[in-house]
Amino acid sequence: MMWFLLLAPVVFAVTGVGAVVAGPSAARRAAAILIAGCGLGIVRIVPSDEVLARGILAVGSCFLFLRMFDVVAEARRPALQRLALACCVLDPRGFVAVKPSVSGPLVARGLAFLVLAIAAWQAASSARGREEWWAGAGGFVAGLSLLYAGLEVADAAFRSGYLLAGWRAPAVQRDPVVSRSLAEFWGRRWNRVVGGMLFRWFFRPVARRGSAALGVMAAFTASGLLHSGPTLVALDLGAAVQMQGFFMLHGGLVLLERALGVARWPSWAAHGWVVTMMLGMGWLFVGPALRMFGILGG
Repeated sequence: MMWFLLLAPVVFAVTGVGAVVAGPSAARRAAAILIAGCGLGIVRIVPSDEVLARGILAVGSCFLFLRMFDVVAEARRPALQRLALACCVLDPRGFVAVKPSVSGPLVARGLAFLVLAIAAWQAASSARGREEWWAGAGGFVAGLSLLYAGLEVADAAFRSGYLLAGWRAPAVQRDPVVSRSLAEFWGRRWNRVVGGMLFRWFFRPVARRGSAALGVMAAFTASGLLHSGPTLVALDLGAAVQMQGFFMLHGGLVLLERALGVARWPSWAAHGWVVTMMLGMGWLFVGPALRMFGILGG
C-alpha cells in the first residue's frame, strides 16, 4: 500500500490542476479533460505485483476523470468551487448547510455494516488460496456481502464526516436490497454518485436523441469501462472482459425486464427476479473485484 499512499495525493493534485485550468472556452475545457486523463497513466507507475494499490488507484483515477465532465459543465463557477467539485467524493452540489451534528441512526447503520464487512472479510481471508471454496455458494455469498457492506460503510462514513462538518449530503446507497427491478436497483438505489454521472453523461444525451434503449446500453457500456479499465490495469484482460460482460448483460436485462413488465409483477416475484439475476450474473463481478482487493488469488 506504500505506492497508494505515495501516488494518491499526486492523482488528486493532477485532478485539481485540471479543475483550475477548466474555463468557459472550448480550449480550456479540453485541456481540463486531458490533464485529468493524466491521472489514469500514473497508475502504471505502481509495480504489477502491488495489485491492491493498483486497483484502488485505477478505480479512483477513473472516478475523478469522469467527475471532470461535471467540472467542465460547471466551468463558469469560481475556481475554488470547481476544485471542490473535482476532488470531492460526494457531489457537493447536493449538500445542504446544517448545524454540525452526529446522526445516531447513520452511525448505527455504518457500524452494523462494518460488522458484516469484517465477518465477510475474515471468512474470505481464512479461505485465501482455496479456489475450490470460491467455486461454491459460501465463497460467493461472502464476497458479495463484503462488497455490498463495504460500500454501505463508506456511504455512512462520508456522510457522517460531512454532517459533523456542517453539511448534509445525499445518500449514496438507498437500500438497494428492496429493489423490485434491475432498473430501480441501478438507476435509483445503488451508488448514486456514479449512477448520477452515468445518467448525466451517457444515458440522457443518447435518450434525448430518441432512443432510451440505446441510452441504457450507453450507460451500462460506460459503467463497464469504468470498472473493466481498472481491472485491466490491476489484473489482466480476461478479468477485464469478465467485468465488462457483467455490465453489458445487465444492460440487456434492464431492457428485457421492461418488455416483461417486471415492475408490475407481485412484490415477491419482482424481488425474486432481481435476486436471481444478481446471483446468476454476480460471479462475473465478484471474482475480479476480490482479486483486485487481494482476497482471491489467481
